[in-house]
Amino acid sequence: MHLAEGTGIATLEEQMRFLVSLCLTASWIVAQPPAPQGNAPQDDPLALPEVRNYRLTMAKLEKWAAANRAVVPYQRDNIEKIKNKPDPPPGQAHTLDAMVQWTRKTYPEHVRLVERAGIPFKEYLIVDFALKAASGAAFMAERGQQPPPGMFINKANVEFCKANKEKITAMYAEFQQLLVGHK
Repeated sequence: MHLAEGTGIATLEEQMRFLVSLCLTASWIVAQPPAPQGNAPQDDPLALPEVRNYRLTMAKLEKWAAANRAVVPYQRDNIEKIKNKPDPPPGQAHTLDAMVQWTRKTYPEHVRLVERAGIPFKEYLIVDFALKAASGAAFMAERGQQPPPGMFINKANVEFCKANKEKITAMYAEFQQLLVGHK
């Protein structure tokens, strides 16, 4: 199935805007990569044990999606205020817990919106990272490509993404519509 099929995204330009917007939507939270955990590369949040060992389920994905339904419009409506927030300090510990703590302090409204949707903020981040890794790997496999060497992938999550591709694609299309102000 073509990315745009069934999503209302018809042209290549619209597809590219969708992908760029999707990346921007999730990237606000990750201003600084976590540090090495075991043999994990310093700049790879996907290598964190919490992400590698996390198993995606539809129930977890639904909670993550509910949080995004609240966060995406907030981001869209407050982009000027958000873009002027500081980056994490250079000496900050590079762990998932440190990311959560810094975000709670710097972006309290984001955290409140996420947790009001029924998912702890730390789990929201983990689902986000795990879903991106797994859906990216599933997308690559669909095209006969292998993930880059050293890319940390949970194979069960890749299978989950393959099995739920249409639902995941529809969720991303919904977030895209929210980002541009359509419901």
